Formats: sequence, structure tokens, C-alpha cells
Amino acid sequence: MSTDADATILCMACGAAEWDPALRHGAYRYVACRRCRTGRIDPIPDAGVLSKIFGDSYFRGGGAVGGYADYVADKTNHARNARGRVSRMARLGLDRGPVVDVGTATGETLVALRDDGWTPQGVEISQGVAEIARARGFDVRPKLEDYLDALTGACAAVTFFQSLEHLPDPAEALRTAALLLRPGGYVVLETWDRGSLIARLMGPGWQQVSPPSVIWMFHHRAAAQMARRAGLRLRTWRASMKWISVRWGASMIGDRYPFVQPVTDVLARSRAGDIPIPYRLGDLVTCVLVR
Repeated sequence: MSTDADATILCMACGAAEWDPALRHGAYRYVACRRCRTGRIDPIPDAGVLSKIFGDSYFRGGGAVGGYADYVADKTNHARNARGRVSRMARLGLDRGPVVDVGTATGETLVALRDDGWTPQGVEISQGVAEIARARGFDVRPKLEDYLDALTGACAAVTFFQSLEHLPDPAEALRTAALLLRPGGYVVLETWDRGSLIARLMGPGWQQVSPPSVIWMFHHRAAAQMARRAGLRLRTWRASMKWISVRWGASMIGDRYPFVQPVTDVLARSRAGDIPIPYRLGDLVTCVLVR
């Protein structure tokens, strides 16, 4: 079935321009590439709208736009997840060197990278959390291309930990990342697979159907094409896990299902809200691309 989605927008993974209806969430809709099944929101929000979405309110009380109930309150889990991501990077056998982390928020990943011997820089559009990362001693800039003059061909890695799906043009971001990499360098993505079993079972109830902040939804079948279009090669695409708090899980459920929100709000505010639980449902993945 065809749709009237904007055909001038090419699929970031395969470059096709034919879109089929996929999912609806309230007033928002997602379409899927007819060729590779990569999904995207339709229409894609413009830069002005995105700057408002990813303001300080995204990190506190941002459930209505797919953000966080209280990002800073979950800093222990963010730091723990950052250490896990850096450990996975260490297993790639990379020599340490400059690395740019896109979507760095308050800088937990930058801290973990620095502690492991890297030279990290960050990219963050939200000025409130970016200032927190800068106060920890890091160079944090609003756009990835801001590093081209200084770091083209010099980076050992560029990382996108749950950030690539929020960018209006992820294909361009990957091409920029490829320019920053030295030969043999890696792009490391942590993202979500709309082709996973849980995503297919949940349909519009899948937790990543979170408009308007989630713009793109990637698919494991298109990963190799996505890499090639950026001048990279797919090395691995593997299921991952992360730690979330009861607070985060409760707030996500409450935002998605308002009829249980009074209960989830109480749970999120209780002492139990700080309890960490492992998230391992098969839809969270780590994807490694090599130059």
C-alpha cells in the first residue's frame, strides 16, 4: 500500500524514496522504506522544532516527547551503562585515541572513555546538559561537523549511543563520522531494531514508538547497506543490554498508558524508583561499523 509520504526524503539506509504506512501514535505517524523496512516519522520535524524538543525539558519531565522523567536522578545507571559501552569498545581491540561521542548529555560516557585512556569530545544539542559535561572538563559542541577542522582523519572512534535515531539526517551524520575516522577506525552505535521480535509483537505499543523525538527506526536487514552508503563496512550487529531504574520504567509505562499513570507516578517517586533492573529484550543493539 502506498502513502503520500514525502518522496523527496530518501531512506537513510538504502537510498530508496518509496514509503509505506507503518505505525501511528496519537497524531503522529511513521512510514517504512518499501525496500529495506527502515522506518521514519512523517513528516520529519524541522530544525526549529527539534531544538525545542531537545531542550532542557527533554531531560526532566520529557515523557510526552519520548524524553526522560528525570535524567540526572538516574545518573548512577547512566554511568554504569557508560562503563559497559566502553568495555564493549575495548573488546574491539582499538588503539586508544581521539573519540567523539554524539548525544553526550551530561558526560557519563565521556568520563568512562577518559578513564579508559581515550581522548574524548562530545556533541550535545541541549545546552543545559552540555554545560554539565563542560563543567566536567570536556569539549562539547552542538554539531558533529564542528570537529571536522581539527579531527578529520584522526579519530579512533565516533560513538552514537542511542542518539542516531534522533537525528533528522543520520546518513549525513554517518558520512561525517567516516570523515573523522582514521583508517581502521570505528563507528559504534547503540540503537534499536524495529525488526526485532519485541518490536514486531508490540507494534505501535513498542517503547521506541516515541514521537516526535524518535525520528528514525533502524532495521537489522538494512545495517550493511547503511554502512556502505556512509563509506563504511558493517562489522557486527548484536543485541545489547542496559540498566534502567524502576523510576524510568514506571514513567515510560505511565506516559504510554495514562490509565495506569497514578500508580506508576507513585512507584516512580517511591524508594523503589532507584532500584536498577536489566533491560534485555532483544531490541536494543550495538552496531559496529569500520572504515
